[in-house]
Amino acid sequence: MRNLWIVKRGCEERMTVLKKAFAAEAESDFLWDRRVGERRARIPVHTDDERRRRDRRGHPPNSWTVLDFLIVEATE
Repeated sequence: MRNLWIVKRGCEERMTVLKKAFAAEAESDFLWDRRVGERRARIPVHTDDERRRRDRRGHPPNSWTVLDFLIVEATE
């Protein structure tokens, strides 16, 4: 199992600390989040033509909002 550590853009210190702490783990890769902003446009009001009744995305995990990183299991 390979872990991807995704760090928020601009959090250089966080990336440095994580790399130092987990560099010994051979199955870890560290990446910057490439997103610049929200890509989706807000839908103003649900219409009868809209099949989706709610947003399928959940809230981001605490590690993203508080600690500025995510750990994801990579599928190869």
